[in-house]
This record gives sequence, structure tokens and C-alpha cells, in this order.
Amino acid sequence: EVHGYHGEYAAYMESLEIDMRQNIEKDCLWQSPRYYNTNAPLDIALDYNNAINSLVVGQDGLESYNLLNSLFVLGVDNEYLKHVVLQFCKFYKQHRHKVVHYYFDHTAVKRDASGRVKYNEEVIAILREQGWQVASHRINQASNHMDRFKFWVALLSDDELRLPKLRFDIDDCAQWRISAENAGVKQHDKGFKKDKSTETKRDKDGNYLIRPEDSTHLSEAADCLMDGKFGKRLSQSGSSFVDVSYR
Repeated sequence: EVHGYHGEYAAYMESLEIDMRQNIEKDCLWQSPRYYNTNAPLDIALDYNNAINSLVVGQDGLESYNLLNSLFVLGVDNEYLKHVVLQFCKFYKQHRHKVVHYYFDHTAVKRDASGRVKYNEEVIAILREQGWQVASHRINQASNHMDRFKFWVALLSDDELRLPKLRFDIDDCAQWRISAENAGVKQHDKGFKKDKSTETKRDKDGNYLIRPEDSTHLSEAADCLMDGKFGKRLSQSGSSFVDVSYR
């Protein structure tokens, strides 16, 4: 209610003269120009997994930083990393300024199952094949869970002057929202830690108790994007946030 907005562009939708009861395939032209700028670069980050590959899209706005979209593909459908990147390219095919800032951490430099290519290299190669210019931003090491917890508290407070106000598209980021709300915390000897147990819990037949898209994977992609985009605005120790930043 505080950080979400409805981003569907009513004027454009009305111009299509379509039956909204049908299953219509959306693209970026459906996104409201109040929050989405087709003439400005996009930011992306991903989470890499055999069960699900996730991608989030953000963009700097005039009054806020806007989380525009969350996308995913499932291994059970035989869709993997390349498919979610192609899904992004398809959705934003009409985007005029084909520049993307790609944020990734150490998890992206692992090689795929074939051992031939690293995840980040595959993402960049596909984007370039689809006509995008790519600016890659390596995060040396992902921030720890306690620091991420404090970072999100600061980000969502709307009163941390070093950070923008975060707003997210309620419709296109619906699955990210579910993932984030399912990302609980648990205590350990050094403070809080994200509870990622929903990613692995299975029943006696080996089926996931929580669907991968409802688990914490998409929240991890957004963590990476915010870490890479705004982490350096706060005091750092090495490559991650430090407690003094949040006092």
C-alpha cells in the first residue's frame, strides 16, 4: 500500500480496443510513463538456480527508484537462464534506449552445467545478440543477510537521505512481492539471517512444498540489484555494508 503502484497505462490499453477478458500478452508499452521511461537505461539483476531462474528490472525515476518487473522461468518446464533473459528482451522489445545495466555478484561467475560458460557471460552474450548494449557491474561479494536486512529497513523507511524512495509495480512485480513476503528471518549467533528454507523443503515424493516462484529466489534477485545499485551510497567495509551505516 505504501510502496506499490499500479503501472498499467490506461490510455494505451484503451487505444488497443481489445477484450480484456482474453488472455492478452503484455509488453513494456503497457507500463505507465509516470514510472517507466522508454528513453532511459534499464537495470537488471538475476538469481540463478536449476529449479527457477529469476530476473528483476528497475529504473531510475524522477521521484523514486522504480522496480518495474519481475520475471522467471521454471526448470520443470525445461526453461533455464537463457529463457528468462529472452523473456526480458521480448517484453522490452519496444524499449527505445537499448542500454541495460547488469548487476551481478559472485554467484554469477559460476559455470553452467556444461562447464563451458559462466552465468554472467551467458546473460551478456544473449542481451548483445538481441541488440542491447550492456554495462556490467560486478559486486565483489554479496552482502551478508544481516546487512541486507538493515539495508531494506533503511530503504523502505523513505527517510534515509542517501537512498531513493523505492516504488514497485504491483501488477508486473506481483511474483517478486510474494517472494519477498515469504522471505522470513531467523536468528543466529550473529543476528538475523534470511530464512531460505522454502527453497529446499520437499514432500516424501520429492516435490517442493513451496512453489519455486513463491520461494525466496526472486527476493534474492532484487537484493542483488539494490546491493549493486545503491550499496556504495552507504558506508562499507570491504564490499558489503557495515552496521554503523544504519544507526
